[in-house]
Amino acid sequence: APLIDWFAAQGYQVGDNRPYDARVLGGHTLECHALRRNLAHVLFEVRNNEIGTARQQQEWGERLHRAIVETRFGMHD
Repeated sequence: APLIDWFAAQGYQVGDNRPYDARVLGGHTLECHALRRNLAHVLFEVRNNEIGTARQQQEWGERLHRAIVETRFGMHD
């Protein structure tokens, strides 16, 4: 998966559906806003200790944006 590969290449520890599998958890957000509409989607989970300060939150926001833009979310033109 392009996003997982991107984060791994940056040195981050990543897991595909670990420790939770969003495919079996269910939940309103993905189901209602993405799956039912057949939209590409992704769910990120970031540990609380990584986003405890405003600066960390800003850095993670920029990082997630860069990852999505650079991988084009794994989509093809």
